[in-house]
Amino acid sequence: MIYRRETYRIRPGMADQLTRYFEECLLPDRLRHGATLVGRWVSESQDEAVAIWAYADREECEQAEATLRHDPRELDRLVTDRRADFLQPTGQYAPPRHILAVSGYITDPDGRVLLVRTAWRSDTWELPGGQVEEGEEPVAALVREIREETGIEAEIHALAGVSYSTSRGGVCNLVFRGAAVGGSLATSAETLEVAFISLSEANLAKFVTRPHFRARVLDAMAGRTVPYEAYRLRPYALIRRTPGA
Repeated sequence: MIYRRETYRIRPGMADQLTRYFEECLLPDRLRHGATLVGRWVSESQDEAVAIWAYADREECEQAEATLRHDPRELDRLVTDRRADFLQPTGQYAPPRHILAVSGYITDPDGRVLLVRTAWRSDTWELPGGQVEEGEEPVAALVREIREETGIEAEIHALAGVSYSTSRGGVCNLVFRGAAVGGSLATSAETLEVAFISLSEANLAKFVTRPHFRARVLDAMAGRTVPYEAYRLRPYALIRRTPGA
């Protein structure tokens, strides 16, 4: 794990605008490209801001920075100076944090599977999905991500698989089966291409070139599912339940 520290000298009276720009542009942009925000701080005099981002390694950081989409001219309007340096951890001093992500095996009436190709993983097609935000229910997150990435409205039917990556501090991915129920195909800031593709075990590697993505598709393609339940406590309230098969 490597940490990128960014320091900004804020123009007078621009602290609130910089915070808004960070929340609306910088934060979602970097999260889409694999960064994890450790924290952001503004000095009491509101003339300096610091943000620290975590990446798996220097190479991942450089790849992410090369594909960011925010407008640097807007940032120049808000700050007089900015600089970045890298920090190395000297120990583990906090409870471990894990990222929860979701993917959707979404089919159309003809049985074709919804796939996307992104700018930062242009060598492969993959299932649409993304990171679950804090406090967000996973199925709701998946429906949102599919809509944002592809323009398709999806109905989620069942949990088809769970995968876990030890990179980036630990990423757990829930793979759901579902169906397209509306919308129309459209690319986004995150996707270069979106399409419904006729997939089989024979042609899967032609489209999905990365092995961990292929495993997710194969698990969902097999049709086996397990129960999934989301609920609240105090008082108990069932949010969602899908049966297994």
